Amino acid sequence: MGSILIGVAWKSVVVLAVATATALMARRWSAAARHLIWTAAMLALLALPLLSLSLPAWHVKTDVWAIAPGVTFVSDVLAGAESAPDLVAKGTSGSSLPAPWRPNWGWIAALIWGAGTTFGCVRLMVALAAMWRLKSKSKKFEEDLTALAREIGIQREVEVLETPAGTMPMTFGWDRPAIFLPSDASDWSEERRRAVLLHELAHVKRADFVTQLLARLALSLYWWNPLAWTAWSQFLKMRERAADDLVLDAGTRASDYAGHLLEVARSSRVIATAAVAMAQPSQLEGRLMAILDARVNRKSPGRAAAVVIALAAIGVVAPVAAIHAQDTQALPADVDATIRVATGQKNFEMLDRVAAAFIQAKQYENAQKVLEAALTVRGEVAGEQSATYADGLMKLGNLAQMYRGRNAKGYYEQAVAFGDRPETAPALLYLGIISAQKEPVQAADYLQRAINADPKGPNVAEAMAWMGVARKIQGDPVEAESLLSRAASMDSEATPKHALVMEMFADFLKGEGRDGEAEALQAGASQIRKDHVASLSPKVTDSLTALRIGGDVRPPSVISKVDPEYSQEARATKTQGTVELSVTIGTDGKAGDITLKRGIGYGLDEKAEEAVSQWRFNPGTQGGAPVPVIATIQVNFRLL
Repeated sequence: MGSILIGVAWKSVVVLAVATATALMARRWSAAARHLIWTAAMLALLALPLLSLSLPAWHVKTDVWAIAPGVTFVSDVLAGAESAPDLVAKGTSGSSLPAPWRPNWGWIAALIWGAGTTFGCVRLMVALAAMWRLKSKSKKFEEDLTALAREIGIQREVEVLETPAGTMPMTFGWDRPAIFLPSDASDWSEERRRAVLLHELAHVKRADFVTQLLARLALSLYWWNPLAWTAWSQFLKMRERAADDLVLDAGTRASDYAGHLLEVARSSRVIATAAVAMAQPSQLEGRLMAILDARVNRKSPGRAAAVVIALAAIGVVAPVAAIHAQDTQALPADVDATIRVATGQKNFEMLDRVAAAFIQAKQYENAQKVLEAALTVRGEVAGEQSATYADGLMKLGNLAQMYRGRNAKGYYEQAVAFGDRPETAPALLYLGIISAQKEPVQAADYLQRAINADPKGPNVAEAMAWMGVARKIQGDPVEAESLLSRAASMDSEATPKHALVMEMFADFLKGEGRDGEAEALQAGASQIRKDHVASLSPKVTDSLTALRIGGDVRPPSVISKVDPEYSQEARATKTQGTVELSVTIGTDGKAGDITLKRGIGYGLDEKAEEAVSQWRFNPGTQGGAPVPVIATIQVNFRLL
């Protein structure tokens, strides 16, 4: 829900900004032409939510060497030496992934937005109902409009109704429009009554009641947007000036009309907000100046101009409505409703896509809920002994492993029970890793199955290295070295997987007293880790001006921290130590340009970077002004 609202919100800002820029460029056009621009903008706002949901998505991509730091932040990570406790997978007793409660800001924003829109619409409906009652109770004002209506090109009948004395002249209705005049209008001079009626007839000719109604609906929908209120104000101002221009074009002298308008505004009060009133005091000064200015363009746009402006509005709103962020998917507003729809359609692919969106948003509890529903559908469609069902278990296992490793073992064990396939090789590797220390024989079996399941896949070298670890624990260092050596030579690409194999081989060589060989491997693995951490790090735009702490440069302070997680590889090998990162803390309080100064490998370097990049700071200052600064962060990983 939050992503949908954000999308519609920023698109409305774009549409209104384009309308504002267009109106500024068209400031020498007639008031009628400018009113047409604002009308098109308000109608575009009404169409924007529907177009955003219905149009095909147009995806748009969104996209120093460290100086000696002067301040160090420390974070301690404690974890049990054993794997995180596994919960039982679906189909047995147990609970789902635990997640701390957090407010659903998307729903809160939707409720606030909806409440404001509902309030605006209710006010409009009440005002319309009041006008209908007034129209039904008002008696006819004795005034023949036939000749005057023909004078400005109106062929249909327009009735004139009487309202209490001292009320503002106004127009209401579309199919059977009516002009309301105060009862004391009979005491006006003929010239004043003619000018007022011409103005109200101009509103009838221009269909201003209908456009006002649609613009009010748009304003109710975007009530929170200051640009929408600006557009509404300009819409009303240009509407009245356009009606004034029609009165002047009908032969009324400008000075006389200005006097009539001023007197009506001074002596009358507005009694209805749903009708098109003749004058608002807040707009009167500008209208009078425009009426008396002989240089003003008073030409009404023809149909061709209206078509051009309408097409231009479509040309703006359609592509804006179609824009979607690259590689992102809107989260469903109602998870349970989405599950019901997909389950009714037997469509587990739909649920998989929704789960992927939740994972991207780090809403793991919702992701599990959706994947469990998808697993049920897979069982109904293909059977619970099928590869399709096993794939669903793999997805749940992958999610569980991502979310602090909980429950992954149970899902993976069920998935591999249906047979070994390339798709289950990662599950077999995971089961082999967590079994290596305590059950090396079973671990070796899992790892050999992983290799056999996908002999040319990306996990072969890592599985072979872990088999070497298992063999060493079993007391066979010769076989262990052979497996580790083969694993290290299988892949020369500078990837984290290759760095992990090199680290495992280096640790084995150290245990054999071959420190020189180990150091060469460790140096290569460390460089891969440094490059990888740098590639993962967010960038700081003002990093080139980053300062050292000291003198009048004050250090930043931590507002919030995210605790790093222990990697499964480090837990399995009982790796612990300190990761030291150099970071630039920007003026926005975010950490970026993270470089690895000292690492310990086994995935902990990347875990430290992932957490630190989410820390938030009060930025460093110089002379009281925020400045980017360089700092050191130490993350201590310890096993209990």
